[in-house]
Amino acid sequence: MSFEKNFLEHFKETEYKEAETKLILQDVSKRYGDRILFKDLSLTIYKGDKIGLTGENGAGKSTLLKIITGEIESDSGTVSRPKNVQIGYMAQEIREKIDEKEIIRDFILEGRGLVKLKKEITEIETVLASKKISQDNEKKIFKVYGDLLEEYEKREGYTAEYEIENIMKGLNLDKIDLNKKMIDLSGGEKNKIAFAKVLFSKCDLLLLDEPTNHIDKSSTDWLSNYLKICPGAEIIISHNEEFLDPIVNKVLFLDKQTGKAKAYRTGYFNFKKLQAEENVRREKILKKTDREIGKLKKFIERFRAGSRSTQAKSREKQLEKIEEQRSVLETRKRREMKIDFQPKRETGHVPLKIKKLTFNYKDAEKEVLKDLEFELTAREKMVIVGPLGAGKSTLLKLINGDLNDYQGQVKFGYNVDKGYYAQEQENLNPNNNLIEEIKTVASKSEQEIRGILGRFLFTGDSVLQEVKTLSPGEKSRLSLAKLLSMEPNLLLLDEPTNHLDMSSKKVIGSVLKNYKGTILVTSHDTEFLKELQPDKILFLPQGKIDYFDEEKLDYIKKLEERKNF
Repeated sequence: MSFEKNFLEHFKETEYKEAETKLILQDVSKRYGDRILFKDLSLTIYKGDKIGLTGENGAGKSTLLKIITGEIESDSGTVSRPKNVQIGYMAQEIREKIDEKEIIRDFILEGRGLVKLKKEITEIETVLASKKISQDNEKKIFKVYGDLLEEYEKREGYTAEYEIENIMKGLNLDKIDLNKKMIDLSGGEKNKIAFAKVLFSKCDLLLLDEPTNHIDKSSTDWLSNYLKICPGAEIIISHNEEFLDPIVNKVLFLDKQTGKAKAYRTGYFNFKKLQAEENVRREKILKKTDREIGKLKKFIERFRAGSRSTQAKSREKQLEKIEEQRSVLETRKRREMKIDFQPKRETGHVPLKIKKLTFNYKDAEKEVLKDLEFELTAREKMVIVGPLGAGKSTLLKLINGDLNDYQGQVKFGYNVDKGYYAQEQENLNPNNNLIEEIKTVASKSEQEIRGILGRFLFTGDSVLQEVKTLSPGEKSRLSLAKLLSMEPNLLLLDEPTNHLDMSSKKVIGSVLKNYKGTILVTSHDTEFLKELQPDKILFLPQGKIDYFDEEKLDYIKKLEERKNF
């Protein structure tokens, strides 16, 4: 049976007989302090809409999804959610509080509320089997029992195990024992299980924020097929253009510079083409405007004090108007980071040495790292690759000192100043503003800090906003700005490009390639690795080390397609 037929068997159209309109946004605006994210945004979402939500980091994409779910409120405008429309939301990080002792299967089943429902059915069956109830009560209980069974069938409880099996296989999680507890999972596995739960919920409107960040190539391909044939509506944020294009039939672009939203009824690649054409037209208009401004300035300068001074004054007003128009055009040009990243001092020959390192989490059944050994020499760059749960993030946390109770040795060499980039930016204080956050790691003046932040596209009053108001992409840039301000000579980087757009990824890869310090980085982003050109690869959980070259990059791609990177 084909994927489509197999899938659609379990997406019965009867589940989607509600109103065609899934959501209406009317004149929605949101700002943080003086910073406008978007204003007067209006959008109607219909059944079958596959919307790619795009824009620069910090344009308000994640914020818009949170407004749709009701997690945060808009400053003005209305969000109309029909009562019978269920919304499923997968954020870039796990949003819900997870009970570490909960069985994995039960965690997923609760996506449709089946655990509680099944428990109630079982309790009534126990009561009925006891035969210790009166005839009158028996009729009432049978009525409740019938209603519960009807609800269980409506939520497709009888096919739930089969559907979970399909989703787990699609996300390359089929080797995970569903009878184990959530505590037995790595951070990456928990993200994927939370994702599986959202997909299992069969919602009417699915909101996905960077869904491919934590899944491998084969899972990405499976998810693309899954989302294409799902009959519900979807809004997807993703920097993975190859993933987006086959799915979306509409694009909503949030312009960070103007705060305006523009909708395109087209696929993603065609949207990029249209946007590129708009940029070319804008550049032509800018050049023409600059020539016009030049002519006006010459005329004004020449005739300001002469007999044609009245005409000169008229030209001054004309110039003012044209310069204002030019300013609007200029603000729409996309900005890129301009950074240089260098250590303040050199390390000794061997800045890091790992010997017989063994670690496992408390109450977890499996050992994460066992007898791991390697060393890094000065200015060496090593990338860590391996499947989910192999201990990549754990290793960096151990080296950074965030985890203890390990066996073996983590030894630092002479003059080592380490800097750690956390994958989910958990080392940022949400209540600090950006300047305060940089001051936690660097003794620099406010002017110096503003200069550093400016290189990471934080300018003007934006440096005074609180960290908790930033988008995931902006938090990534802030974390990188913190590292730059520290001037470390040993960088520990955990998936540094996960939340960055394509242009930012290229900039970071190029900057780190020219960095004159030592780098230990986890990444499954082959384009970033191609830019970085690391010296060595550490394969986990085996602990094998090999030299990096272009052939190894191809090997990593193939490995990524087969395993849970």
